[in-house]
Amino acid sequence: MESYIIMCRTITYAQRAQRLLDRAGIRANIVKAPQGLTSEGCSYGIRVSKAKGHRATEIMRGAGIKLGKSFYQTPDGEIREIEI
Repeated sequence: MESYIIMCRTITYAQRAQRLLDRAGIRANIVKAPQGLTSEGCSYGIRVSKAKGHRATEIMRGAGIKLGKSFYQTPDGEIREIEI
C-alpha cells in the first residue's frame, strides 16, 4: 500500500495527531522514524494512506501540531522524503 509518513516533533504530538485523525475518520498509525532518514529529534510519526495524506496534514496543522519531515512509501517499501 502506498502511504505517507508524517513525522511529529514528539511522541505526544504523534499520539495527539492519531486521536485527532481518528475523530476525522482518517486511519492513522504511530510509527518509528525510518532509520537513517531523519537527523532531527523527531523519532515518531503518523502513517496514513496516500489518499488521505494531504487532508491529514491540513487537519494536523489546523490543530497546531508541529510537523517534521514527510516521507512517501511505495508499495515495494522504498521510502523517500517529500513535501506535502
